[in-house]
Amino acid sequence: MPLNGFQGQPNRPEQAVRVFDVLCELRPEPEDEIAEVLLNNTYALFSVSG
Repeated sequence: MPLNGFQGQPNRPEQAVRVFDVLCELRPEPEDEIAEVLLNNTYALFSVSG
């Protein structure tokens, strides 16, 4: 699903930064904690050790 304002355009990897920024605005945790949890979840999802 494209981001708001980007409908009709392909999803691009650089949009992940925008998604992270908005997630940080919505969550009360510090950015570094959110980033660590996301990274650990990514490792678990793809069965990669970090």
